[in-house]
Amino acid sequence: MRFLLALLLAAMPLSPAMAQGSWATSPRAERLQQLFDAVREGRAAEAIDLADPILAEYEKTYPAGIRVFCIGDMNDLPLYLDAAKGVERSEMIAIDTGWCFALWAKGYALVDLHRIDEAVPFLERAVAMEPINSQYLSELGNAYQELKQFDKALAVFTRAADAAQRLQGDHRVHWLTRAWRGMGFSLIELRRWDEAEALYRQCLELDPNDAKAKNELAYIAQQRPKR
Repeated sequence: MRFLLALLLAAMPLSPAMAQGSWATSPRAERLQQLFDAVREGRAAEAIDLADPILAEYEKTYPAGIRVFCIGDMNDLPLYLDAAKGVERSEMIAIDTGWCFALWAKGYALVDLHRIDEAVPFLERAVAMEPINSQYLSELGNAYQELKQFDKALAVFTRAADAAQRLQGDHRVHWLTRAWRGMGFSLIELRRWDEAEALYRQCLELDPNDAKAKNELAYIAQQRPKR
């Protein structure tokens, strides 16, 4: 493959809850910030309106048939090369994370509006273009759970946990426990109680104050005698 690296990188994460990577140097940075603010403040309909023209611009900028990846850190490049193995395309382009963020933001907003079927394609595309982003993977896993596709959700949350292992500090704790809880929920729905319990206990080892994990362990304890 021939790699056209058009990287627009910066090291300015806007918040711990935001997707990993940066689009701070993107020519669309101001509008991406507005989109981020709309999502963060729960203005879902406005977020969709802001996302649509941004997504349309990205579609026009990069021709069909080229594999586009969003990379926020050049150190991650080998992981993207692994993700591209077997792809029959002559070119790859690595760009800033703005396109993937806009895809995720629209998917997130659609989920917030309970339009899950519409949300899934945007989240799937964000994951395809930024496949080691734990936040995007977890959001896709959540959408699959809303659709009661628990096997698919389990697989995606497992990938989210793997991606979160690469993070540091509070980011690692937040996204790793999020992924483990997502795995645990799917395992409960699949009646795989022991595996679910083990994951929630892992959450508490990492974060003893994880109230959601505690609640799920209590639920498992209540359900087991009913099996």
